[in-house]
Amino acid sequence: MKLAITGGGSGGHTLPAITIYEAFKDHYKSANEDFDSIYIGSHKGIERDVAIAKQITYFPIATGKLRRYFSLSNLTDLFRILKGIVDSYFILRRFKPQVVFSTGGFVSVPVSIAARIMGIPVVIHEQTSSIGLANKIASYFASKIATSFTSSIPFFPSHKVVHTGQPIRKELFTGSKEECYKLFKLNIKLPIIYVTGGSQGSHKINNTVREIVSDLLKYCNVIHQCGRTQGHNDFEELQNFRMKLPKNLQVRYLLKDFIQSDELRHILSGSALLIGRAGAGTVNEALALRIPSIFIPLPFATRNEQYHNAKILKDLGGAEIIEEKDLEPDLLKERIISLLLDTQRREKMAKSLESDSKENATELLIQLILEASKS
Repeated sequence: MKLAITGGGSGGHTLPAITIYEAFKDHYKSANEDFDSIYIGSHKGIERDVAIAKQITYFPIATGKLRRYFSLSNLTDLFRILKGIVDSYFILRRFKPQVVFSTGGFVSVPVSIAARIMGIPVVIHEQTSSIGLANKIASYFASKIATSFTSSIPFFPSHKVVHTGQPIRKELFTGSKEECYKLFKLNIKLPIIYVTGGSQGSHKINNTVREIVSDLLKYCNVIHQCGRTQGHNDFEELQNFRMKLPKNLQVRYLLKDFIQSDELRHILSGSALLIGRAGAGTVNEALALRIPSIFIPLPFATRNEQYHNAKILKDLGGAEIIEEKDLEPDLLKERIISLLLDTQRREKMAKSLESDSKENATELLIQLILEASKS
């Protein structure tokens, strides 16, 4: 089996691609059959670093962004896309994959077009509840389209679309609540809340949490992934803040700029409550692992997609939403403490997520890609 993977620009596009790559590698290794794969991405995107770290053969191409509004940049970016199609054509001609798997982002458009020109089947995956412009364009060249959420199905041709759910790294299902307390030396008598602004962090969330964390630590342990936001020194400032807390509260407040995947599985398993942005990855992890959540959607996301992601879990009964324009320390503190003190409500929220989660999403996607490769 020879698989070409594309997609990137963010962790939300890249991680599902890597999840499928690792699943295919394990599948063919256990069957003692040959498997070869390449990753086609941008020159500087996050997908480059992740693919290289996973030792996947990586090919960068030229790429550009098409906007839904008038901009002179659309002209120059159009030429970059055309060059990206040519780049992709020669890469695909040399590798000769049986199928291309795309997870979106603008780097995926030239690859999808080149594959279609060459008669190579393309399977794309849409992670968000709405639809990205890149995947909208790529859908015209795709054989099959998989979706994480049922709400994005109407945006695609009905004869192509299949609801698979979001592929979640299998190791995330192997975490241990007990190991989380042990690993980070947390207070076993108190629940854990996990605060995350995504891989880059959120200055707004970080500042708001700093205002209230002293009060929260009376009720819980806090694991805070603050990132290293551009233009701010949140990690360093929060470290200084933590050192000024009383010793008994310091040990309940774990501050991380970045969380390793081996740590994340235990954190997600141990968390009684998740506070964070509503990117596709975070929302789908909360859904798959049934973690009650308070989402603070990024207000500047394209088509307000983070709000729509969060609303799916809210409508199921598994999450609350605080829009950033309404985010104040007292409001967030009140919502968190209210949920921490109401164990029955959190249990009900977790149970409400059972009906919509798809733990076999990875297997469904593998099957879809295999079927496409034979078409």
